[in-house]
Amino acid sequence: MNLKELAAQLSLSKATVSRALAGHSDISVQTRERVRKAAEEAGYTPAATALKLRSGKTGAFGIVLPQGRTPFEHPFHSELIGGMAERVAESGLDLIVTVPPPQGDEVTAIRRLVEGRRVDGIVITRTRLADERVDYLLERRFPFITFGRTPFSDRHPWLDMDGHSAALAATRRLIGFGHRRIAHFGASSLFMYASHRRTGFHKGMIEAGLPLDPALELVAELDDEFAVEAIASLLSANPDVTALLCDSDAIAMNALQAVRRLGKRPGSDISVAGYGGMPLAAQTEPPLTTSGLRIHAAGRRLVEMLMRHLDGAPQDELQELWLPQLLARQSDGPASTSG
Repeated sequence: MNLKELAAQLSLSKATVSRALAGHSDISVQTRERVRKAAEEAGYTPAATALKLRSGKTGAFGIVLPQGRTPFEHPFHSELIGGMAERVAESGLDLIVTVPPPQGDEVTAIRRLVEGRRVDGIVITRTRLADERVDYLLERRFPFITFGRTPFSDRHPWLDMDGHSAALAATRRLIGFGHRRIAHFGASSLFMYASHRRTGFHKGMIEAGLPLDPALELVAELDDEFAVEAIASLLSANPDVTALLCDSDAIAMNALQAVRRLGKRPGSDISVAGYGGMPLAAQTEPPLTTSGLRIHAAGRRLVEMLMRHLDGAPQDELQELWLPQLLARQSDGPASTSG
C-alpha cells in the first residue's frame, strides 16, 4: 500500500496523512492515532529518505548525555530516555542518544549533531549557571529544549521540576516534626537545580527563625564514593543534628548508611529525606521519604514540546514548571528526645 491508497482508505488527503505520520501538532491527536493504527495494520511505512527530502527534516531528535563514568548508572537518564523514545516512536521519529568521549565535551558532541544535520532538535539536561551548550545552540538558532531552567530561560523552551518548592515543603515537614538542627547535602552550585533546591531549604529555615549554619551544608555528588564517610563525619562532629535533607535519593541512601554506621536508627534517631522518587527509594530500610518527579512523563513531554517548537508554537506556551509530589514514608519523623 502506498500513501495515496492509505489516504483514500481513511478518506483523508495525502497531505493530512503525511503530516499525521510525521507527528505534526496541527493534526489532532485522534487523527494522528487513527492514521498510525491504519498504517500499522496495512504495513505501510513512509520512506525515510522521501520524508527528509519533502520536509527538509531528518525525522530525528537528539540528546547528549552529560559526561560521567557511567551515564546510565543513575535511573534518571534511563527513565528520561525511555519516555522520550516512547514518544518519538509514536510519531514515527528517531532518537539519537550521544555520550561525549572521555577526552571530548558535550558542546563538541552537540556540534556534530547540528552541523552534520543529523537531528531536527536537541534536548539538554542538567542545566548549569554557565552553560556553553545553551550558548552554542542560541547562537546557532538551532531548535532545542532544556530539562531545567537556564539564565536565558526567556529565550528558549524548557520543562523543569520545581525543586525550590519541593525542598521548601520537605524542610517545613522536618521542622514540623520538631527538628531544629537540619543538615543539607546538595549537588554542586554550578547546576541550576542545586541552586533552586538550596534556596528552598534556606527559605524554610529562615521563615521558621532557624539559623543557617554553613558547616551543616555539604556538597555530595551522586557518584561520590566517599559520601557515606563525609556524612558520618558531619554527624559525629555535630551530635545535635537530628535531620538530613538530601538533594537526591542517591545521596539520601548514602545518608541512611551513614546513620546506621554510627549505631543510630534512620527515621527514629535521625530523620532522612531525599529527592527524585527513585523506585528503589520505596525499598530502603526504612522506606525513604522523597519527592516524586515523573521523569518518564517528563521525557514524553519534552518531545511533545520540541515538536510544537518546530511547528512554530509561541515561546510562552513551551515553558512548564512541574511541582514534585511529596512521598511521605518512614525515613523521617518526630525529632528524637533522647539526644
